[in-house]
Amino acid sequence: STCVEVTQSEESCSEEPSVVGRVRELSRDPIGSRIVQAALEKAESEDQRCRFAHELRGHIHETICCPHGNHVVQKIIST
Repeated sequence: STCVEVTQSEESCSEEPSVVGRVRELSRDPIGSRIVQAALEKAESEDQRCRFAHELRGHIHETICCPHGNHVVQKIIST
């Protein structure tokens, strides 16, 4: 399955440390994609946003083909 179960609340997961290293995985899940989008919005610097984007490097096509991941890619572009 391409979905990931996320048991923590969206609020508690939106902090950068819980997203780092998991952007690709979280982006393919309905709740996870919202967590990644929130982390992108809350990122304090361009460097932080770039770190999230870099995790999708080489996986953009598969991410935009996913209904949840597509929103993450759009958020990366717009922030």
